[in-house]
Amino acid sequence: MTVIGGRPACLSGDSKMYIARKGPKGSGRWYSLKDIYYKFNGLRHTDMSFRDRGWNNTITTNTQCYKYDENLTGLNQIEAVYESGIKPVYLVTTETGKTIKTTLDHRFLVDFCDDFKELKDLGIGDFIVCKAEPKKKDKAEKITHKRAYIMKKMTHYPSAKIKKTGKYIYHRISEARAVYDAHLNNLELAEFIDKVNTPNNFVFSDMTMEIHHMDQNPLNNDISNLQLLSVKEHHALHNDRSRLGLNHVQKEKIVSIDYIGDEMTYDVSMKDPYNNFIANEFVVHNSGKTLIVEQIVRESFILNPADDFRVLQFQFEMLARSSAIREYSSIIGRSYKYLCSADGTLSPEDLQKCYDYAKEKVKYPIDIVEKPCTVDEFIKTIHEYMAHYSEVSDEGVRKYKKTLISLDHSLLIKKAQTEKDKNETLNNLGEALTGLKRIYPIAFIILSQLNRNIDNPERSEDGKYGNYVLESDIFGADALLQHADTVIGINRPAKQKIRFYGPDRFIIDNDRVMVLHFLKCRNGDTRLSFFRAEFEKMQIAEMNTPAQQEKRIGTK
Repeated sequence: MTVIGGRPACLSGDSKMYIARKGPKGSGRWYSLKDIYYKFNGLRHTDMSFRDRGWNNTITTNTQCYKYDENLTGLNQIEAVYESGIKPVYLVTTETGKTIKTTLDHRFLVDFCDDFKELKDLGIGDFIVCKAEPKKKDKAEKITHKRAYIMKKMTHYPSAKIKKTGKYIYHRISEARAVYDAHLNNLELAEFIDKVNTPNNFVFSDMTMEIHHMDQNPLNNDISNLQLLSVKEHHALHNDRSRLGLNHVQKEKIVSIDYIGDEMTYDVSMKDPYNNFIANEFVVHNSGKTLIVEQIVRESFILNPADDFRVLQFQFEMLARSSAIREYSSIIGRSYKYLCSADGTLSPEDLQKCYDYAKEKVKYPIDIVEKPCTVDEFIKTIHEYMAHYSEVSDEGVRKYKKTLISLDHSLLIKKAQTEKDKNETLNNLGEALTGLKRIYPIAFIILSQLNRNIDNPERSEDGKYGNYVLESDIFGADALLQHADTVIGINRPAKQKIRFYGPDRFIIDNDRVMVLHFLKCRNGDTRLSFFRAEFEKMQIAEMNTPAQQEKRIGTK
């Protein structure tokens, strides 16, 4: 089993987020990110009153996100909330006065698709995407909700409703509907109403659809002002949130970025496909660290062409569809939004490139589980999977296929009702992994995150042993490490502004240098390995060990 730990990017605990816990359409309220962390994880802190308690996580917790395919904001489910440690925090201010406190490595949406940039790559004058300022209601433009109706005997008008007054029976239809139907039959309104009481061959508008007044005045029934819309389209136009711009986004210019000190930070993991959330009205990216696992899976097939094995991925943080689209994006150099056809149809050339790549990819026997599960459900799934792909010999001996199993985040394993906290869940997960390895020919890759101590300011000082990732930095170390064969801690020194890494003072000259710390190797030695991140290709490549700073007289 291999455990991989990496740093999360993060926000200040006082960032405000809108939380809805009564389903996607339920009402909600605003919470600080710090409070969300404690409530979501069933914890208590000193700022909470005695009566405060954790949320019931059988009810989904939703917050606002940007839905790039609709170019609107909406609600999406929170999968996990993390405490990310004390880190240097910067105050970002936009031209409209919006502010947020964040680390330099947190990513902000910079256009209306799926393009994010880290704060360190942004500067004053650059634009980022925020929630739009709502339009103010103008009392002078208030429009009546009254409607004009026609009441007459219209026996052969299917849309007209029958009304009775004593013995007299008549029909009632909105004037707007009648004007629209008269126009469909090339008649004036009065002539149409006279003739509709007798058998006819008229064409009538779809009764399941509604008549919309384009100028918002329901008394203006001129045919040029009428439009036939579905109920959903019509209600969307008259919904206050849409009409006042409450679900819209806009680009805003950054006017200042100021360092304000070190403080506890937090991050959120969202349900795919919308891997972002809105905090303090900024659209920011959620936590995600799947790059290396995806590369390991890809290269396992490339480097072992003669081996017969399968891959089972528990992919809770990013669904297979989004992961595949991101991979296509890196292969053909086109945006996520373009590949979703949000800007129109893909070109035949780009479609062919995707098709050719997919033809090669489908040769690999990869199966994906997207629904988060408990440890018991995790075990059951693996038992069923191994049985399904096993073979029984003529002698009655069952042979299981070699399988590589990955889990994209240990924290996204759901806590069972019988487990008191996440630590117990991780302990149970570790025991389960060891038990499964004894039964089947399985290799596990488990992705975790680093503890908050890794970001203590003293560990970012040049040339200190504290720069290195340690076993104790892996989240849930006691629960997972005793079961692991290999433990790898991933670090990007430049993110912490470390120029000379560790006591050997390796020179870090760019922000793409990644250090893999092999903290435990059951069948080898612990060591450091240096890689260069190639984000545009969704991979990392091994590089030469960097040069070391020369030791000078008097240097400590």
